[in-house]
Amino acid sequence: LADFDRTLTCGLVNGERTPTIISQLRSCPDYLGEDYVKKTEELFEKYHPIEINPEIPIKEKQEKMHEWWKKHLGLAIEKDLNKEILKRVVKEKPLEFRKGFFEFARFLNENDIPLIIMSASLGDMIIEYLKKNDLLFPNIFVIGNCYKFDENGKAVGVQEPIIHTFNKKE
Repeated sequence: LADFDRTLTCGLVNGERTPTIISQLRSCPDYLGEDYVKKTEELFEKYHPIEINPEIPIKEKQEKMHEWWKKHLGLAIEKDLNKEILKRVVKEKPLEFRKGFFEFARFLNENDIPLIIMSASLGDMIIEYLKKNDLLFPNIFVIGNCYKFDENGKAVGVQEPIIHTFNKKE
């Protein structure tokens, strides 16, 4: 069982903290527009202080994180997120897996040992990154926030439950 961002991927590259995959979607206004970038930054400024505040009870944090993720994921739908945009982000925003991960993933696959990746990020993008690196083996299961797509590849909903930092243990 593993997280994805900064666990299976590098946390630092060339001395710089690496972006999470959800932040890569909002890193360029070409993907979902300036308004998406602005609104997601506003959501971050509102909710991130709650996420990291040790004085706020966990129950309250859970409610606020669910609210944050529901708004953020819904905003991407409003801005016409589709499978092609996700693939484009993965192509244009490479990430670096931790040293030894390729060998580790292949070893698990060869020995039929499951790897469950649980992430509060976008499961759809994790799957695309694994595909891009020829690592989406049958023993790898991704539990993350995934969209429901229509027949044209347009995001039309979000699969429940929404996963965030404070409910991964569920």
